[in-house]
Amino acid sequence: RRSFWLHGSYGTGKSYAAIFVKHLLEEKPEVIETFMGSHSALSQYRNRFLKNRRKGDYLVIWKTGCTGMRSGEMMLLEMEAAVQEALRRKFGENADMGSSSLLDAVRRKLTDASINWPYLLDSTTLGEDYTTVEKLRLAVDNGDLKAIQRTADVIRRQGWGLTNTLETFKAWITEIIAANNLQKSGIFFIWDEFTEYVEHSDDHTVMQQISEFTKEQPFFAFYVVHRSEEMMDSMGKERYQLITNRFHTVEFHISQDAAFDLIKGSFQIRPNMENHWNEARRGVVGRIRRALPDMVGISDRISEDIDWI
Repeated sequence: RRSFWLHGSYGTGKSYAAIFVKHLLEEKPEVIETFMGSHSALSQYRNRFLKNRRKGDYLVIWKTGCTGMRSGEMMLLEMEAAVQEALRRKFGENADMGSSSLLDAVRRKLTDASINWPYLLDSTTLGEDYTTVEKLRLAVDNGDLKAIQRTADVIRRQGWGLTNTLETFKAWITEIIAANNLQKSGIFFIWDEFTEYVEHSDDHTVMQQISEFTKEQPFFAFYVVHRSEEMMDSMGKERYQLITNRFHTVEFHISQDAAFDLIKGSFQIRPNMENHWNEARRGVVGRIRRALPDMVGISDRISEDIDWI
């Protein structure tokens, strides 16, 4: 049992594919049964997929982008906030948020009377943004991830715990799954546009450990990444493969039809310039006509008739 890694070039439809998966996990089983049965390419998977769906509803999280996120700790905070939001959206007042989250641990420390927080504000960089303890507590209570992360950093430097945020997160997810009766289905965390973290963060350990966590609990990560040659050059192919080997990996390639549609659609003919374009087009077609016989058969839409260009 593994998490999922979807990668490919821009414009290949990765995000649409991820949205499609989201709908498959959220729509009513009878709707999915009808839909999958009406598409021959999907019908072979219908029974296996519906067997899982009928075990219970999944908690599906959709998150897009990770601008400025570089550390594993920040990643966990972002994930935790997204899970809490999804729980509130799905279960409303009946949502059980658990009691062992990192956010709750930071909140508890901020209300610990034995800690001199006014002194810590004066003696650390926290005081640059939060002039009073009340302002800091308000920011943390409102879910300000920057305030939570910076407060957690101060707590750790003082040696007051919160040293193993990954284990804290795992323990919280385990509690969340049991408390909200998700044991037979699970949590599916889809993170679109995850490229920036993969490309720029030096901390991939948490990301990899979260992918392995699915072997312990039904918590499935689904990362959508733009894979480019630039990324391969900067990261190194071996390092990238080392990361992706932990996942069920799907690479998206653009189809021939879509490629030719994109090329054709990139030409914008200005008003009253149609005749000029047709003349220019003939010149282009004349130069590639020799290659047309080799291109015939690549796609049903390509023939030696120039109308498709």
